[in-house]
Amino acid sequence: MEFAEFMTEPVIDVIVPVHRTDRAVDVAVASAQSSVQGIATRVLVVLHNLDLDEAARVRLEESATVLRCDDGVASPSGPRNTGLGAASAPFVFFLDSDDRLAPRCLRRLHDAAEATATDVVLPSLWVSRRYVGTPLVWSRRARVLDIVDHDLFMRSHVPALIRRRVLTSSGIRYPDGIRTSEDLVVMAHLYAIAPTSVALDAVYLVLDDAVERASTAPLPPNERFAAVRLLLEAPWVDRLDVRQRDLLVRRILSVNVAGAWRDASEPARSRSREEHVTARDRAFGRSPGAQALLSVRDLVSLRFDDDPGWVARVLMTRPFGLVPVSLKVAMTRHAPMVREGRSWLVRHRRRRVSAEAG
Repeated sequence: MEFAEFMTEPVIDVIVPVHRTDRAVDVAVASAQSSVQGIATRVLVVLHNLDLDEAARVRLEESATVLRCDDGVASPSGPRNTGLGAASAPFVFFLDSDDRLAPRCLRRLHDAAEATATDVVLPSLWVSRRYVGTPLVWSRRARVLDIVDHDLFMRSHVPALIRRRVLTSSGIRYPDGIRTSEDLVVMAHLYAIAPTSVALDAVYLVLDDAVERASTAPLPPNERFAAVRLLLEAPWVDRLDVRQRDLLVRRILSVNVAGAWRDASEPARSRSREEHVTARDRAFGRSPGAQALLSVRDLVSLRFDDDPGWVARVLMTRPFGLVPVSLKVAMTRHAPMVREGRSWLVRHRRRRVSAEAG
């Protein structure tokens, strides 16, 4: 398929924020070209607080539109908003400069959007040599996903084909200055207001050799939970029904609060304990029913013991992440063990579908 066939107005603007210069950027940009994706694309490379040498700039300008975001802030939000401001195509897609798109990924996402009349379409994510097991759906049948049935809030990764008019009409943009979990703020809001589907045979690859990203840099305690505060105070959360709000808060407690505590070093725990406690209490206050959906591992982690005894240390190990806190939800679809089983089935199904798709 020749590039000349796609010399038309772009259907998808692919926004590539760049925080440093290396050859991975060239790989990412090359993977998003129309001739590879089978649909008219325009690649917008956003240089974030970065100056390129002349050779690198010329190389990029041969296959992309190069923009600048010199805000001096180490936040992924700035370049993403800059890219959105320059976008004009009906759809937008964010591609991290460390990653790449499998061939025809965008074509398949667009086909799913048209077939289901959805505004957000999720690809299959390939991370650390395996597929990510969210959202919890494995049927090939094109359909609109459900926040509760398919546990959409657990899929916060930013790669998604998004109909641009939804972002503009709702005023959704990335929160300024947020250095982590900014993607959760945007994607959770989109799930709440926009019909969403998934294209199992469209694959987004997170490269194994990707090095430090902006969102993984160590953060001071008062910045770690900035996104959590924004979510818990967002007016649109009030419009969720009880089950949807429980799942959103469960996600925040399990991943952003309990998970962050387990991953932190002992000195970092000591410095950030008060912030963790505040985030936990705000989340419980927003949705008391979310606690019943947690695992034993998460609930013990949320005690924030600086010096846990041996029993607590055992309960915070991975196997207890499958043990539910409440017997009432032990066999429901959102119980930890049932959810993990469904996730395994999703990963297995995606391997089969992607192998067949080629």
